[in-house]
Amino acid sequence: MWVQRVVFAVVVYGLFALAVGSTYVIVQHEGRSAVEDAPRALLSGEVVGQPSRVDLARSQGIFWTRYDRTDRPIHGNGYLHGVLADPPSGVIDTARERGADAVTWEPSAGLRFAIVAQAEPDGEVLMAGESLSRTEERAAQSLIIALAVLVAGAVITGAGLAVCALVGRDTTAGGRITPA
Repeated sequence: MWVQRVVFAVVVYGLFALAVGSTYVIVQHEGRSAVEDAPRALLSGEVVGQPSRVDLARSQGIFWTRYDRTDRPIHGNGYLHGVLADPPSGVIDTARERGADAVTWEPSAGLRFAIVAQAEPDGEVLMAGESLSRTEERAAQSLIIALAVLVAGAVITGAGLAVCALVGRDTTAGGRITPA
């Protein structure tokens, strides 16, 4: 009987852990996907009032860069180390082939951006992006919360098993109570 209770508790906790883990994965994915919304809005012309210069090493704002037919950055406000942002050429090539491309770009350690590149009818490519630092901070906080919930669930499950073990014992006669 005791083994059945333990197995049942482990199975229930496993399902609980699966639910918490799945929820974390969904929330993390949604947050990462949502960070592309602002760059996409910028590409579609929905965002106005952009600053003339965004230092990507310091700012978490939205930035943009336009590339000519030779993949050379020609206009924009996203600067990294004093020059216009220049992602790997594969991003621009894919945008030209498919019409658009969206990737995570890490130009240097500690700098990660969600970028969206969109091909223009004249052969140029417009790229917009936003820092992932706030999104990654929120994902880390969500992971800590999920782990705390899992630990709390394990403690509650263990406490429940301990109560079941104590209630099922007859401490006066030194054995278990059996029905007559």
